[in-house]
Amino acid sequence: MRFDLSENSAAFYTLATHAIQPRPIAWISTQSEEGISNLAPFSFFTVACINPPVLSVTITWRRAENGLSPEKDTLRNLRATGECVINIVTEAQVPTMNQTCANYPPASSEIATLGITTVHSQRVAPPGVAASPVRFECRLRELIALGAGPGSSHIALLDVLLIEADESIISNGTIDASKLMSIGKLGGDGYAPTRSRFELPRPIIG
Repeated sequence: MRFDLSENSAAFYTLATHAIQPRPIAWISTQSEEGISNLAPFSFFTVACINPPVLSVTITWRRAENGLSPEKDTLRNLRATGECVINIVTEAQVPTMNQTCANYPPASSEIATLGITTVHSQRVAPPGVAASPVRFECRLRELIALGAGPGSSHIALLDVLLIEADESIISNGTIDASKLMSIGKLGGDGYAPTRSRFELPRPIIG
């Protein structure tokens, strides 16, 4: 079956999110200028560069609900303060992470409302999620706007200032994926664990 996006561009979101999977999840904590802490998950997330260390998160417009602004709190806070913490989500945190997907109004803190325990960050103001075994403290490098209106987005390029990793997931001086037990996002409401994995050495020619 062929999908010509010049004829039906609305199909792209469903097709792409079901085909490009599993996607890592950035559970991003930010703070507003008034000091209100926000926490929300984003699955358009990856490493953008190694040197300098930069992460990339795509923040789409909010779904039209409850008369809220289409601009998500995470984007608004990043633009205002330039700081965030990316918390890695594990299997044990899925129920809580899912609750933070709801469209809370800007004046409400998901962290306070859900009683999520946090830890102070070292280099940025927003707190980290205490139960997250890996936290990236970041400062905004650049916001790139793509499109306008429903379906549009901003790409946030984030300079990584510091990484906090729990000793319980460290083996041989680095993060052990088998101990981390992170999850990935599938299409629709689907998620996938990372318990099942295999290794395949990269081939060498010459």
